[in-house]
Amino acid sequence: TMVALFIISTFLCFILVDYILHHRKQQKIQSPALVSEKFLIPRGYFFSPNHLWVHLLPSGNAQIGIDDFLQKIIGTIEHIHLVPNNSFVRKGEPLMEVAQGEKTMTFTSPLTGRISMQNKEILEARTSLSSDPYFAGWILEIIPEHIGEEIKSLSLAEQVEQWLKNEISRFRDFIAHQQTQLAYAHNGITMFDGGIPINGVLQNADKKIWSEFEQQFLATEPKNEIVQ
Repeated sequence: TMVALFIISTFLCFILVDYILHHRKQQKIQSPALVSEKFLIPRGYFFSPNHLWVHLLPSGNAQIGIDDFLQKIIGTIEHIHLVPNNSFVRKGEPLMEVAQGEKTMTFTSPLTGRISMQNKEILEARTSLSSDPYFAGWILEIIPEHIGEEIKSLSLAEQVEQWLKNEISRFRDFIAHQQTQLAYAHNGITMFDGGIPINGVLQNADKKIWSEFEQQFLATEPKNEIVQ
């Protein structure tokens, strides 16, 4: 009887330990990011002032994508035009263009290097851009040439929370000063009653506003300082 109780107790202990480890693993998977005003900021990622993120891979290459804040306010991205594979780009040179109808925005590269890979699934479907912007939603991979120097102009997720809050505030001011009427409501929240920027705010904007937004928010060098 004692032997049977010992075996049962040991078995229950194994089950408990396995449950705890599995629960911790699930927590890690489900909570990989900081959240600032309902925008995801994944830990361990670097952010450029023009709302591109950079993820350094074990190979030394870097994946690049568009951050959650920008994807939410743009709304549906219908087309993405990238520089060709194997192209060499310098930091600050055009890297990609996103389009929504006749409206476009151009993103410049946060790094100098050679394009080694493009995410074909994103270019063809684009569904993961908004649903999973930091993992399946990567857009291209680059072999960086001056990563040691250029990484200094980027900031880790833990450092960008205040910067993102400033960007949200700047965006509210930007929209409030536009002559085009964008004061529409969505689930009781608008840009003008203190709510956060809602999905697709710029989807209702015209080409002029898109152009002005690009000039003010997509510069490689910051308009407002990222807190280090």
